[in-house]
Amino acid sequence: MTMLGLLGWTVVDIVGRTFFNAPMRGTVELTELAVVILVYLGLSYAESRDSHIAVDLLYQRLGVRGRLLLRVFAGAVSLLVISVLTWRLFVYAGQLDTGGYTTGILRLPLYPVALLAVLGAAAFWLAVFANTAVSLLALMRGHRDGD
Repeated sequence: MTMLGLLGWTVVDIVGRTFFNAPMRGTVELTELAVVILVYLGLSYAESRDSHIAVDLLYQRLGVRGRLLLRVFAGAVSLLVISVLTWRLFVYAGQLDTGGYTTGILRLPLYPVALLAVLGAAAFWLAVFANTAVSLLALMRGHRDGD
């Protein structure tokens, strides 16, 4: 939805600027806000489909156990980093709300977008947690089978 709205707004802006010499006010602001929403809400979607960009030079050379260990390690580090990111985004959203910060032209409040980023980061954490738990369980099951 965000992408379609952004696309529509941009098309209207280009047509208005090109043919009527009347660009839409706030196009850059809305684009920036929409990109924040797309990125943060898209992270959990990409994680749930395991479709993040990855360099797998080492990964492909490992056996099943090594791959699972690497996924669990990467998941644990990711959970730590995403936890800090989510916490700081939440604090930042509160500062934006308390300070009454808005965009420069349209005067849109910034804190709702920051709260959407918090929601997206939290959903990303949950997706990473789920994938890490699956890898850990597979690792433990495989370890027991090998005993």
